[in-house]
Amino acid sequence: MAGRPKAKAKAAKPVVEDTRVPTMADVAQRAGVSKMTVSRALRDGGVVSKETRERILAATEDLGYVLDQSAGSLSTKRTGFIAAIVPSINNSNFSDTARGIADTLAGTGLQLLLGYTDYSVQREEQLIEAMLRRRPEGVILTGGNHTPRTRKLLKAAGIPVIETWDVPLDSTVFPLLVFAVFLARPSPFYILDEVEAALDDANIDRFLQLVRRFSDRAQFVIVTHQKRTMDAADVLYGVSMGEGGVTKVISRRLSHADETETEAEAA
Repeated sequence: MAGRPKAKAKAAKPVVEDTRVPTMADVAQRAGVSKMTVSRALRDGGVVSKETRERILAATEDLGYVLDQSAGSLSTKRTGFIAAIVPSINNSNFSDTARGIADTLAGTGLQLLLGYTDYSVQREEQLIEAMLRRRPEGVILTGGNHTPRTRKLLKAAGIPVIETWDVPLDSTVFPLLVFAVFLARPSPFYILDEVEAALDDANIDRFLQLVRRFSDRAQFVIVTHQKRTMDAADVLYGVSMGEGGVTKVISRRLSHADETETEAEAA
C-alpha cells in the first residue's frame, strides 16, 4: 500500500521589524483615544483624566513616540529654547557659564541651544544667523564686541538679548587703560588675564603692537585663548594632563623653535 506523499514544510517567513517612525495616530490607536486627546495629554496644561493620561503615556513608552512640537510652535509662536553663544567650550570659565545657564533654565520648560565662536566675531555672526532661523525666545552672548551685521540681525529679531562677561561698550577701552597706567607708573612685570578676549582681529593686532612697543621695558605674561596672541609670543606655557590625571607645565620658546626648523630645512 503506497504511503501518502509527505507535505513539504513551508519555510518560515523572516520577521521584518517595523522601522516606521511612530506617529500620534499610532499612540491614539494603541490607547483607544483620539489624536486630539493624545495631543492634550502630552502638552503642558492639557485637561485629560488621570487614567486616560496614564494609558496614553504607556502607549507612548511602548511605541517610543516623541512629540513633534514644531507644529505647535507655529501656532503659539513659542519654540521653547534659548540660544547661547560662548567663545570656547574648552575654557572652564565659559563651560561653567553654559552649565549655569542650563541649570537656571531647568524646570522652566526652556531648553538650551549652545554654540561656540572659537573667538571669531565672523563665526559668531554665522551662528547667530543660523540660530535665529530657529526662532529662539532669547539670545545670550559673551562680550559686547559684534559685527555690524550681527547687531542688525539681533535688532531685527525683536527678542531679548543678554550680553555677559563684558560691559557692552567699546571693548578696546580696558587694554588701552592698561598701557595708560604703564606710561603713568611703569612696572617691570605685568600679568594680563584674557584682556583681549572680546577684541576682533584688527584690535588684537593693535593690542599686540602695544605689547611689542613696551616689551623692551617690561615683561608681559598674557593668559589667553586667542591664536593671534599665541603666535606673537616669545614663549608659550601650557598645562598638560598625562596618565593618571597628573598635570605638568610645559613650555616652548617659539623663536628657538623657528630657528631649529629653519636650520633643519637648510640641512
